[in-house]
Amino acid sequence: MSSSNWEDGTPMRGLLRRLCLTIVTGYIFVYYSEYAFWARPLATIRLPDALWLLLTYSFAAYVFLTLAVTLRVRSFAAIFVVGALFGWLVEGVFVQTMYSLLPFRVCLTNQGSNQRTIEASTNIAR
Repeated sequence: MSSSNWEDGTPMRGLLRRLCLTIVTGYIFVYYSEYAFWARPLATIRLPDALWLLLTYSFAAYVFLTLAVTLRVRSFAAIFVVGALFGWLVEGVFVQTMYSLLPFRVCLTNQGSNQRTIEASTNIAR
C-alpha cells in the first residue's frame, strides 16, 4: 500500500480522508474562533470540554466543506456566503442552544450608544 494511491483507494479511504480533513479544519476553526480570543488561560480548559468543542466545530467544518464543494466556491463572494452560513450555524444554532439550556438567559446587546442591556428571563419552572 503506497501513499500515492491514497486518493485511488477504497471508499473507506475516501471516508477516512474526509474525516481527517474535517477534524483538522474543525481544529483550525476552534483555534481561531475560541482559543485565540478567550480572556482566560488555556490551562483551565479540561480535556472533555476541549473534545466536545472540537467535535462541535468539526461538525460545522463538515457542513462548511460540504457547502464549499457542493456550491463550487471559486470567488470571494461565494466563500463569504459559505463563511456566513458557518457563522450562523455556530453562533446562531450551537451557541443559542447551549445558552437556552442554562437556568436563565442573559442577552447583551449594543444599543447604539454602547450601552449594554441585560435582559434576564428565567426559564425556571415556578
